[in-house]
Amino acid sequence: MNFLKIAGHDIKNILKNKFIMMAIVAIVIIPIVYSIFYLAAFWDPYGNTVKMPVAVVNLDKGGVNEGKSVNYGNDIVEKLEDNNKAKWSFVSYNKAEEGMKEKILCGICNS
Repeated sequence: MNFLKIAGHDIKNILKNKFIMMAIVAIVIIPIVYSIFYLAAFWDPYGNTVKMPVAVVNLDKGGVNEGKSVNYGNDIVEKLEDNNKAKWSFVSYNKAEEGMKEKILCGICNS
């Protein structure tokens, strides 16, 4: 019974002191806000890939498989052209290399 009296007295003192009350509210609110932002980042990781630029370079020269002429690189490019889940850019090797150098030099810009 003594414990309940002490706990009640402490709660009354906390409610009277605005500084302690604000500190308790901050201690409760900050982890909740952090959790919301953390979960929002991982909730749907593929939901915004439409905006993500991806450069595709196809250097496949083709070959022969079981007597048939094949070019798997072109097959993959054709599939990616039909895929709208990312911002695909089909570029030459030199253009891709130039783009990477620009990104590295500007510190991975927001463009």
